[in-house]
This record gives sequence, C-alpha cells and structure tokens, in this order.
Amino acid sequence: DYYDVARIEGASSIQIFFKVIIPLIWDVLSIAIVLWIITSLKLFEFLFAFSGGLSAPRGIWTNAVYMFMLTFGRRVAIFRMGYGTAVAVTIVIFVIVFTGIARLALKRERVEF
Repeated sequence: DYYDVARIEGASSIQIFFKVIIPLIWDVLSIAIVLWIITSLKLFEFLFAFSGGLSAPRGIWTNAVYMFMLTFGRRVAIFRMGYGTAVAVTIVIFVIVFTGIARLALKRERVEF
C-alpha cells in the first residue's frame, strides 16, 4: 500500500497528500475539471427553471439562456434561428478553447504505479 510505504519512509500527511494521493487521482481530477468547465458554459436548465422561465431578468442570463431567448423569443412570432445558431457556435468555440486550456494546464507525464 502506497500510504503505508510513505508513512514508513517518514512522509508527513501533507507530503502524502501531494506526492501520493494527488498523482493517483490526477486523471479523474482532470476529467472532472474539464466536465465542470463544459457544464458551467452550457448551464441552462437550472437558471431557466428557477428564474421565472421566459421572464428571467437579463442580469442572470448565461450564453445558453441567451441562445434560447434569441431563438425562441419572449412569446413573439419572430424566431431568430440564425442568431441562436451563432450563439450556439460561440458556445462550442468557448468550450473547445477552455477545454484545450484546461487540458494543457493539467497535462502531466504518464506515471504507472
């Protein structure tokens, strides 16, 4: 067991955390961070459901809510599908850019235990 070996070698709890635990969970941690970035950029359901639906104040709109409001409007007959599609494309571009930055920042050399 890695924890027992670290204790026998004289490592402190902080050293065990940074030298044993973090490297063992690094892949899971990096995937969780990437998924968190993607979810935070497309957050829609929670804000739309708890802010009053179509009457949500503009101050709490995210990109996904803005895309929905542009595409389907506030109970008007004019649907702006082109604008909504443009916002969706920018969301995809943001997700790709932020995911790439996170993957580069979280990149480590492969270690096998």
